[in-house]
Amino acid sequence: MGPEVGWSCPECRARLLAMPEQNASSVLVQSEGAALALLGGIVSGELGPFRQGPLSPAQWAAQRGEPLYRTLRRVRRWQALGVLDVQDTKKRAGRPVRLYGLTSPSFYIPHAVLPVDEVLARIGEPMERQLRADIARAFADLPDIGGTQIVIHGETYGAFLAHSPGQPWGGKDDLVLIDRWANLRLTHADALAFQHELDELFARYEHRSGPQSYSLHLRLVASARGAASR
Repeated sequence: MGPEVGWSCPECRARLLAMPEQNASSVLVQSEGAALALLGGIVSGELGPFRQGPLSPAQWAAQRGEPLYRTLRRVRRWQALGVLDVQDTKKRAGRPVRLYGLTSPSFYIPHAVLPVDEVLARIGEPMERQLRADIARAFADLPDIGGTQIVIHGETYGAFLAHSPGQPWGGKDDLVLIDRWANLRLTHADALAFQHELDELFARYEHRSGPQSYSLHLRLVASARGAASR
């Protein structure tokens, strides 16, 4: 569990559907406080170390670089929320060491507990901030960009990089950088076809392992503006 998972994770969905029935039961999150804490722990990376298996409080404290007493408070809090539980013990002189792990790899947050827009905000906003920062850094590294050109056309508008007023930047063949927003006018069939093509293209590259990390955010949804007037 980590912020890189994102709102839509085909691999996570496939893993959930492939679970044996006895392991597929999701933990039901029953309060807004628990839901917010869970999403915060996922996005911040606090719960990330448990992706590899159970840990002792001392191991978790060492990974976090914090005093053990503070980590013990974290453990008790996550236990009370139903996110962590004791999954094993390790023998030692005196009392055995308890090993804590995630109660399940899957948690279900009903929208009656936390509305979907809140879930999207908690999961998506940190990733969107990082994406915007990556794009801004890439733009700042382009020495021949003088500003942003805004063009208003009817009910829509566009924004693009420009060398100078009225002189749009044409891009660079060796630069990986796309930042594109659009209001498309499509039939439902065309929108579905476009979605399937995007899914297929993403699936072609998502499992490749290269030296550089790239940020990507794909969204396509029917607009609240509705159908065009006839």
